[in-house]
Amino acid sequence: MSAQPAVLPAAASNNALWCDTICRAHGKSGEFSPHRWICRVDAPPLYPNLVTLGDASRAAVAAQLGAIDALMTAGLSLGWAIKDSFRALDLAPRGFAHLFDAVWIASGAGLTAVDNDSLRMTMVRDGAALAAWEAAWRRDQSLASNELPERLFSETLLANPEIAFLAAIREGSIVAGAVANRGAGAVGISNLFCGGEQPPAVWAATIALLSPLAVWLAPE
Repeated sequence: MSAQPAVLPAAASNNALWCDTICRAHGKSGEFSPHRWICRVDAPPLYPNLVTLGDASRAAVAAQLGAIDALMTAGLSLGWAIKDSFRALDLAPRGFAHLFDAVWIASGAGLTAVDNDSLRMTMVRDGAALAAWEAAWRRDQSLASNELPERLFSETLLANPEIAFLAAIREGSIVAGAVANRGAGAVGISNLFCGGEQPPAVWAATIALLSPLAVWLAPE
């Protein structure tokens, strides 16, 4: 189902935490305020330099546009991006092009896992498995090697208790996967890839692994 308005601030904040974690893993610090998360240096490929937070009020939009104006004079490389979490900003006058639309999808903490005998997810535990996971994700997304650094997801992320890399394995190879991150009162699922598997089966396997883990679903 589409996320209800009350869920949106938590979803946006959770996603900003994930963006911040990836930036910090690449040695790039981010900053939070009530209305935005911002990275004032070049963010890693595929990640934004600003995520809007809070709501779409006039005060929030004014603060967000002010932060964007500051980034426009910060000497960033061409191609930096903004994630407009509430679809509230008109950025065309500032020279931005619309890349894509997305929809927040939400479910309550009482989510019940669906039985799925065809696919099972496991948690990635070591650096070699994470490298294999990233290689499978890149193949699924058809990402050319020159579009990304040698490793986008570093082994340091495995030591973060708020992050889990999930992998489905067939005949010794990773065929599907996702990332889960906990924060802001929510568990976010991102970077989900299906390979040749059916998307409903991948979603069901992801939820089946996460739902019994109280450390992920319990309030912070």
